Amino acid sequence: MLNKTHAEHFFITLGVDVALWIVTLPFQAYLPLEAWFGLTRSQIAFFALVVVGLPVVGVFIGREMAQHSYKLALSRGWRWGETMPVKWYEGLTTGWSPDSVLDVLSSFAAYLLLLFLGYLCILM
Repeated sequence: MLNKTHAEHFFITLGVDVALWIVTLPFQAYLPLEAWFGLTRSQIAFFALVVVGLPVVGVFIGREMAQHSYKLALSRGWRWGETMPVKWYEGLTTGWSPDSVLDVLSSFAAYLLLLFLGYLCILM
């Protein structure tokens, strides 16, 4: 079941990705990708869209993992100022509810939608 946070993650990802891509537009002309790999300007613009979107999705994945680690530490009796009784991998391997999976997938869906629209508008 989708809720408000899924829509928020979707639209935040879209907004940040577009904003970062717009910020990179003036610098795309200076990338040596044209000379190194024979890419056209439109291919470089699409490449920039691919690159700026990945860290945003990564932030949402990291956020969910941090929430899982925090909740797990609290369930094990952790208090502020103490070392968290959580192993480094437990944020990734435990605590994934359907809601937290949809939080990440909604961000990834926004990224894929933006790539699809970018492909249609830039490369076609």
